Amino acid sequence: MDKMVFQAIRFAADKHRDQRRKDHRRTPYIVHPVAVAELLIDAGITDTATLIAAILHDTIEDTDTTSDEIRALFGEEIAALTVELTVPETGIKELDKAREISDALVLSPKAALVRTADKLCNLADVLLDTPVGWTEERRDYYIVWAQKVIVSSRVENTLLNNRLFELITTAENLFGKNFSVESLL
Repeated sequence: MDKMVFQAIRFAADKHRDQRRKDHRRTPYIVHPVAVAELLIDAGITDTATLIAAILHDTIEDTDTTSDEIRALFGEEIAALTVELTVPETGIKELDKAREISDALVLSPKAALVRTADKLCNLADVLLDTPVGWTEERRDYYIVWAQKVIVSSRVENTLLNNRLFELITTAENLFGKNFSVESLL
């Protein structure tokens, strides 16, 4: 594996050092971007820029990292991918969520892979350990919304598409509700 991938892990770990996931275990945040990259590797993605963008995908959005900083350390392509994956927040939840679905339609192929893997990892985490303070309604909304983002990303990767099917089947079995992609169309 390219040494720059490990440099990205170290960089992201430092940037996210004080952050925790919203699960009951308060998992260190760095576990998430590493899981996104790992899922992509499992799906046969070997492109270094895509894997590094997966590791860095939340740094601009959630830390004091700038695109210039990423550009200086990792180059133009990775900086551009990281910026593309950054979701600007307006403070209006419904607008931000709708924009992420519509933005998924125009993502570059590499960014679409990362966005898909990101949402699949988040979906798995929500099913495994729903974030502290989330109601059933919020959990169900997230399951449907994440699917919409994934479907809108239009990634053609058998493993990732099968993973979505597995997660939705798990959600339906766990919660006794219909969350199937077909019900969204």
